Amino acid sequence: MKDTKYQVTVPLSEYVPKHVQYDATLEACKHCPIWGRNWACPPFDFDPMDVWNSYDSIVLVCHQYDFEGEDVGDLQKFFYDKRKQLALELYAMEAENPGSRALLIGTCDLCGVDNCARIIGKPCRHPRWMRHSLEAIGGNVMTTIDEYFDIPTEWPEDGVMKNMTICGGLLRK
Repeated sequence: MKDTKYQVTVPLSEYVPKHVQYDATLEACKHCPIWGRNWACPPFDFDPMDVWNSYDSIVLVCHQYDFEGEDVGDLQKFFYDKRKQLALELYAMEAENPGSRALLIGTCDLCGVDNCARIIGKPCRHPRWMRHSLEAIGGNVMTTIDEYFDIPTEWPEDGVMKNMTICGGLLRK
């Protein structure tokens, strides 16, 4: 299997007007079974635009995995493993860039999806490590990949995928 990494830094003055569509992502999030049950996901008690406006640029990091006819086994497990690897990569970048903030993929699962303290009305148990995803605060991942990486993204056909692309980011001041 081939893993191709793509990375680009974009000023938020360029990125936000083109790719941040919080109202649209919020509507999509409302259909998720964990809506309102995870601190990393909407609805928020803050305006996501305040997050975007607190930084100057975003380092976008994508990995595309080309399966090259290989059977990766359990695709969901493969995705979660690669998602965790990207999270560790982004945490390391965050540590190297004081004042930055990683944007991960999907929801937080530090406590397990069904065990987030938000479910019982308590604060996050891991505020030092919990991060929002690019899409949770309004980033459109598909238009981002299309514009900045020009790589094909695909959805499974008959349960088969030729490649998988994952994308996160690092907000920097």
